[in-house]
Amino acid sequence: TSSPGVAMMTQAMEECLDFGGLIASPMPTGMDIIPLPIHQRWSAEAGAASVCSIPLSDSEGVTAVVSLRRTTTRPFTKDELSSLTRTLQPYGHALRMLDRATRPLQQQVKFAAKESLQKTFAAGSIGRLGLIGGVILVGLWLVFGSLTYRPMCTARVVAENMVQMTAPGNAKLLKAHVQPGQEVQAGQLLAEFDTTETTLQLQTLEREIASTEVEVRRSITARDTSSAALHKARVGVLMTQAAGLQERLERARLVAPENGTIVRADLEKRIGQMFVPGEMVLEFAPVGGWNLEIQVPDDIGTLVQPNQIGTFAAASYSSHSMPFEIQYIGGTAQVVDGNNVFIAQAPLAERPEWMKSGMEGTARISTVEKPVWWVLAHRVIDWCRLSFWI
Repeated sequence: TSSPGVAMMTQAMEECLDFGGLIASPMPTGMDIIPLPIHQRWSAEAGAASVCSIPLSDSEGVTAVVSLRRTTTRPFTKDELSSLTRTLQPYGHALRMLDRATRPLQQQVKFAAKESLQKTFAAGSIGRLGLIGGVILVGLWLVFGSLTYRPMCTARVVAENMVQMTAPGNAKLLKAHVQPGQEVQAGQLLAEFDTTETTLQLQTLEREIASTEVEVRRSITARDTSSAALHKARVGVLMTQAAGLQERLERARLVAPENGTIVRADLEKRIGQMFVPGEMVLEFAPVGGWNLEIQVPDDIGTLVQPNQIGTFAAASYSSHSMPFEIQYIGGTAQVVDGNNVFIAQAPLAERPEWMKSGMEGTARISTVEKPVWWVLAHRVIDWCRLSFWI
């Protein structure tokens, strides 16, 4: 395939393909055929041989080229070239069909799609005019149209009436009976604190109360009214102190106030550690409604307002969307996961059984009408303004 003769024939066939018609050199008598330079050179290099190239075509164009060569003593005649053209021409359509039949399915689909697009959007076609009109309409819509801006924000499900249970005083955690996410029943024991010291204090007070009551009776027997009154007052003070210790003993056993779910209670690692008064021990979510805590980025904080509606989809149930209406949005930004956000509160209308406190998902809020171009490009515009002080 790299010999000079083959290379020359290949160039001659390409010349015929570009020309799109019969080429012969030398030109047969009685035929108006233009001798082209590559065929003339091919004839000269072959010793003044008679050469010709016949294109095989179908309705879509040239499918193949047949090139022939004869010795100088046997030049092609007009009748021979006409006969060869008629004989070979039907093979043009057959070659096209053969080429398509041997293509893989992927190429068949690609070719059909390309052919369809070329026909649909050819110059002056209705398809091209429709495409141009559509582009103009889309451009006008982008410039002059408007959309409801619906940003997507991270949201977290929290119980409607979250209960925080705190330590009863300076006490050591003795036992933990629950873990985060566990469902509990009303009255179920959740955690216990060490009550050894409190119990000893209560026993001491009870003995002191008993001895003071004895002194009261003695004073009454001795008709010493002033001493009896003092001892009675002392008994009252001691009983008040004992009641406080008794209450502390009861509070040392944390029990569920009603049916619900433990939201946060990482207590296994803190058994044996001291808790200070008021320190949170666990969070408890009663059975009931759910609220959303929506993290609104500070760059759109002014667009989100109370009474705006939206939909929420939990990450674990993304196919189920629930409506909500914003009731409140905080006036002070907070840093959450390194981002500056405003926290919006919104109750959920639905209460599905699978929902748990702490679930995260995505909230899409319907805010205000904005130009289409702003909705599509405002983040890029804001970034450019902040980066280049435009």
